[in-house]
Amino acid sequence: MIASRLQALWGWFDARMPSVAEQWKIHASEYYAPKNFNFWYFFGSLALLVLVIQIVSGIFLTMNYKPDATLAFGSVAHSGNECSFIGLPGNPVSSFVTFLIFVRPFLLRLQGIAAVAPRAIQARADFDWPEPDARREFLRVKWNAQGGLDLYPTQDSAVLTSTAWADGLVDNPAAQAIKEGDVVRFLPYSELYW
Repeated sequence: MIASRLQALWGWFDARMPSVAEQWKIHASEYYAPKNFNFWYFFGSLALLVLVIQIVSGIFLTMNYKPDATLAFGSVAHSGNECSFIGLPGNPVSSFVTFLIFVRPFLLRLQGIAAVAPRAIQARADFDWPEPDARREFLRVKWNAQGGLDLYPTQDSAVLTSTAWADGLVDNPAAQAIKEGDVVRFLPYSELYW
């Protein structure tokens, strides 16, 4: 009975997409398998399986998911367990900085560590930042040979290479311009990664 239902389902599918059955025969069911199978041959098959699972689950998520922070938290709380949820922004640098500034201290607190604030260093800015944002900014900077800080040329939040290039972040208060030679609050990555 189950076999007949599966065959009927396959017939319905094949009537609507006839090339799928043909491609299945060519590439999977009647494909000549070499006698010298090795790990890499199976690895490719597993990669294909993972891709198919991602596509199918993505289709179901697309049908059921509503992108809203309150619904995302509600779906986590609905599982019956109390668990914390922290949503990260979409841009890679914003996610990186948000994780270091908010999520890292939160996780350290959960581990029972009391002193979670990163230690800032007063350092000399060897750059100008004449047009600050109205909000607090975290600028990607690097130590230079003269003992000052150089600014990465592009501070766009989509440029992830700036985080790999930098040695840390300058915590710049809202609407505060920086002139070359000013002392700034520097948060080295060494204080933020632990």
